[in-house]
Amino acid sequence: MLMNASECSFGQNDSPGSKIPPPPPPLSKKNKKNKIYDNIEVEATFTGGDTAFKNFLLPNLQAITDSAVARNIKKGTYRIILQFIIDKEGNVEPYKAVSQLKEAYLEMACMEVIKKSPTWIPARANDMIVKAFRSQPITIIIE
Repeated sequence: MLMNASECSFGQNDSPGSKIPPPPPPLSKKNKKNKIYDNIEVEATFTGGDTAFKNFLLPNLQAITDSAVARNIKKGTYRIILQFIIDKEGNVEPYKAVSQLKEAYLEMACMEVIKKSPTWIPARANDMIVKAFRSQPITIIIE
């Protein structure tokens, strides 16, 4: 079992010739409270840092691997990419798995692990604590 470091890469496609869509309409006061930022200065981080995150993930991912073997899921290497939201209080809000594996069980099980994650340190944008997306690749090897 192997876990890769996270990368957050949300933003506009700025390749030459790409057409950038117009900005969305201004948010109402109600919607501003729930805005999910994608242009952040400081990413949300797991409380305790990367080592603490790995210590949280690894036993849970081992349980997923063991369960996958018991379910007779085909041996191989599975790369799962989860997107989730860290709110202003550091809570995890599940969003989606973007990897679209044939073995959906692995994606659902990994999302359940992320959902039970302890509180994170929220992202920051414009010197404010904000709600933001987080992307987490996870590699599971079933032998």
